[in-house]
Amino acid sequence: MSEKTEQLSYKEPSLLNTISYGSAGFWSMLAYGVFNAYLMFFYESVVGLNIVYVFLAMLIFTV
Repeated sequence: MSEKTEQLSYKEPSLLNTISYGSAGFWSMLAYGVFNAYLMFFYESVVGLNIVYVFLAMLIFTV
């Protein structure tokens, strides 16, 4: 039985494809950053927690 070797051809992604993936990543990271900034503000100003406790809570949540 002979094995056929397939060679996969690599196709360079188009500029539009690259921009679409990059913009999706940008908007998701922007939303994440805005939410976390508001969360820090909320916990420090409204709830009145010390910023060290807020940092530790976010660090534990991230891990």
